[in-house]
Amino acid sequence: QERRSALFSGSAVELAVHCYCFAREKERPEGEIHPRLMAALGCVPDGTQIREVRDVAPKKNMYCVEFFVMLAAANPSESKGPVDRPEGAEEEAKRQKTQH
Repeated sequence: QERRSALFSGSAVELAVHCYCFAREKERPEGEIHPRLMAALGCVPDGTQIREVRDVAPKKNMYCVEFFVMLAAANPSESKGPVDRPEGAEEEAKRQKTQH
């Protein structure tokens, strides 16, 4: 399967996503990780792989979740510029992050 950058070819680009997380269950970490993917993405992407990175502490294992996302080619003439965010959205996201 060939992967080409949309910057050079004008075609779709495939992004490799690597997300690190922790789970208590060592035998079946997908039982804890898949619900998180569902909450964050709305689905578990096809071909998702979970690999153990290391044991951090008892009942705390680090995993890397890997999957690919296809992005449609962007036509520069159709670009609408930066995404408009509601006023204060960035500050709210930071506030939520620090409260957890």
